[in-house]
Amino acid sequence: MTNSRLLELDKIVTRRELLQEERQLRVLTLEQTLTKLRREDKILTATDQALLTISTSLLGRSIDTLDKLVTSGLKAVFDDQKMAFSAKVERYRGKTSVRFELNHDGIIAPIKDSYGGGIQVLVGVLLRIAVIITLGLRRILILDESLAHVSPQYVPNVSQLLRTLAEELDFEIIVISHDEEFATSADMHYQAQDGGFLGTVFKQLHPPPKPTPQGEVK
Repeated sequence: MTNSRLLELDKIVTRRELLQEERQLRVLTLEQTLTKLRREDKILTATDQALLTISTSLLGRSIDTLDKLVTSGLKAVFDDQKMAFSAKVERYRGKTSVRFELNHDGIIAPIKDSYGGGIQVLVGVLLRIAVIITLGLRRILILDESLAHVSPQYVPNVSQLLRTLAEELDFEIIVISHDEEFATSADMHYQAQDGGFLGTVFKQLHPPPKPTPQGEVK
């Protein structure tokens, strides 16, 4: 077999190996995305169940506040779209259920069935906040990559919304994320780093300076 033929065969083998590695990487990425989506769906389902633990009368009185909180949050983040959230309380054969709907540009549909990505994620976060307030629980919220599916263009709005919720509703919000944009609205910022034989260590960093109302930087 000639050297040119051997080189050609070597290129073919190398190409196949690269394609196989690419396929494996795609499968891994899809599996990670599916895992995140399943986790987010569990959070939204758990929030739904938590709402059902509230007595019917208390839930009825809280629906208006719930609708306003979630709608305001959605409008603050997706400021280029028209959205209105509503929670419908229904009783059938003695059982209470809550149906979450979104009016998106005049189209009304169940959130879990018709909307994914950033919208569903944000609704889940806002519902958790509403449940905490309604049940009088400790006002602390931990978001472990919960906001990973929010489009990059809306991440600054989400970051500012979390800051506003923390200040106005007296919440402690811990965000674990690969997106450093969230640090711009944080009081404290920690970065995971390789500590060698110590394993993973967390280094405290200072958030980027925030502009004052006059436009000056502190």
